[in-house]
Amino acid sequence: MKRLFNVLTLLVIASMLLVACGAPAAPATPAVTEAPAVTEAPTEAVAQDVPTLDFYYIMLSYNPDDLAAVENAANEILVKQIGAKVKLHPLSFTDAQTKVSLILNSGDACDVMSLGSFIPFPTAVATGGLMDIGDLLTKYAPTLMSQTPPENLNAVKIDGKIYAAPHFSGGSARAGFWVRGDLVEKYQFDWKNA
Repeated sequence: MKRLFNVLTLLVIASMLLVACGAPAAPATPAVTEAPAVTEAPTEAVAQDVPTLDFYYIMLSYNPDDLAAVENAANEILVKQIGAKVKLHPLSFTDAQTKVSLILNSGDACDVMSLGSFIPFPTAVATGGLMDIGDLLTKYAPTLMSQTPPENLNAVKIDGKIYAAPHFSGGSARAGFWVRGDLVEKYQFDWKNA
């Protein structure tokens, strides 16, 4: 279960941070500078100076030690790949229903948020705490944009503006999911017994 938690969390972080790295912070929050391109493994001193992205998402349950281990493992990858670190903020279903609007309305530090049925997209947009990321997606995620069916792209638009990265899960369902083979091997994930 711990390995499944690690793999799934890394997948969510990687997909959401691709969009977040180029996105400036909302006006009410402190400005996040665009991370420099990192071409080789940074030194420990450089790793300390990279921006930290606050990521809010739904988590059924977790062990704080496991969460810290996932965050540390993700940051080892992210600092090298995108020049930023992530601070994970798991939310229970109740927290998602009650706190998300407060976070987005108050200007609390929030760089990336996973939206879904428990954090409704239209409600989140109505807070004014999300920004139009259409240009960022076009610039930094052209493959995602070209491969996303129009109906999926329309699902993340309000008044012609794109406020979320579209998620196309064609072929995936509750009974299964796609994972990277190198991560399955690295974490020795036993998918047959998950």
